[in-house]
Amino acid sequence: MSLKKTVLPILISIFTLLLPVSSAFADSAGWQRLTWESTHWNSTLNAWITGVNNAHASGYVRICNELTSGGSGRLITIKEYDPDNADDVIATNKYLEPQQCLSHYIQPWVDGDNNKAEIYVQLTNNGSYSAFSIWD
Repeated sequence: MSLKKTVLPILISIFTLLLPVSSAFADSAGWQRLTWESTHWNSTLNAWITGVNNAHASGYVRICNELTSGGSGRLITIKEYDPDNADDVIATNKYLEPQQCLSHYIQPWVDGDNNKAEIYVQLTNNGSYSAFSIWD
């Protein structure tokens, strides 16, 4: 086997995997990805959620269900994390099919020193594992 046949596919694979992770790239509509993550169980909320401090946004936010077409839709609640008070509910009972996105205006929930809202997703239905991307 030649070096080109083994090293080149590995380098292409690494580049392909790293490219979507970078938030430095915007999509064609100008959205910047803040986070892509799977949900985890939160025993305090008794629900599956994304990280509470990974998506700092203002204005509009776009949330995408990153499950593949083989998965099922997810009923979600969009929340704003507040370490000093109860978390704010921004929108509830929003349904997302796999690979579907929704946009929501979050400016009224912007607060704190960074003038951003700390957005996270909570599964409303009894779904378990899921994955979401959050964009600003």
